[in-house]
Amino acid sequence: MADDHNPASYKTDAEKTNPEEAKHGFSESKARAAQQPGSENNGGDSNRSPKPTILIRLWHALWRKRMLLHHGGSGGPHWAEISVVILTGGILVVGVIQAIIYWEQAQVMERSLEQNQQSIILNMGQVAIAGRNATTAEKTLGEIQKGGPDTHTLAESTSRAANIAAAALANTQAQFRTGERPRIAVAPALGIEGSPVIVTDPVRKDIMWNIVIQAVNVGRTPAVSAIVMPYELRKGPYQKTADEVRHFVPVYPKHTDREGGFMAPNQSPMVLATAGAGTPRFTTEEFAKIQSGEWTAYIVGAIEYTDTFSPKIPPYETIYCFQYHPVGMPVGDCGFISVIK
Repeated sequence: MADDHNPASYKTDAEKTNPEEAKHGFSESKARAAQQPGSENNGGDSNRSPKPTILIRLWHALWRKRMLLHHGGSGGPHWAEISVVILTGGILVVGVIQAIIYWEQAQVMERSLEQNQQSIILNMGQVAIAGRNATTAEKTLGEIQKGGPDTHTLAESTSRAANIAAAALANTQAQFRTGERPRIAVAPALGIEGSPVIVTDPVRKDIMWNIVIQAVNVGRTPAVSAIVMPYELRKGPYQKTADEVRHFVPVYPKHTDREGGFMAPNQSPMVLATAGAGTPRFTTEEFAKIQSGEWTAYIVGAIEYTDTFSPKIPPYETIYCFQYHPVGMPVGDCGFISVIK
């Protein structure tokens, strides 16, 4: 009774006559091959027996696959197919995990943006209140001054109150600007991913300091009109070079009306330009002196930028300096000029 619904129990004549070939799925293809010439001789498509539906053929294919898997001629499972299934499942799991991580990161960034917006709105409200208080004090002073000399003492008191209110307004505006300003930070990174910090160039026969300088806005508002001084490699005798770098003064390219770059808060790091021909390099003799401590090497540079608030104020500035260390961590801060102004 159970065999009535099992596709394997429906055996063709070929399966009955040659069960070994039928077990491996050969009999059906032979039967079809034998029928094709006869169907052509019988007048084409009109005399050809109808094919099973796609679902029935798919079901038969899957059933034969199952039979081959469990009863194949090798007597064992098809490890190649099982490996493909396991590999595909692993890729699917990794994709799901990556999607979850990206979603979580998006949620964190969205919450951070909402907090920044709320802080800006609150600070702007405080600035507006302080402004209204100063305006009211000034109007009161004007009305009192119109009242004549008898109100001179009251006028002076009101004037002092107005000055205090104006100072409070200026202080509130300064605090708001300081808290919400852009701040550009810089850091070294590998120029060629997967390579060490020091690489020997087999073509040019010199030593390459495999780093680039990246900048990112870690402040709360965009940095605009950003002007970058291309960073420079300073190398030479240890004390002489250190003294030169200690008195480093940035020299920016000339721009008209302060046109420059734009950096949004926490956007992807931006690789800064270099004053030389690409990656910093040393000759083998220079690098040997640096390794011995007789020489040293620095990378110095600067960025100048403004904020989006009004009124306009002098630009902010980030000055940076990184030094090559022969021992320990290969790149570090030089310790005397790096600053965010």
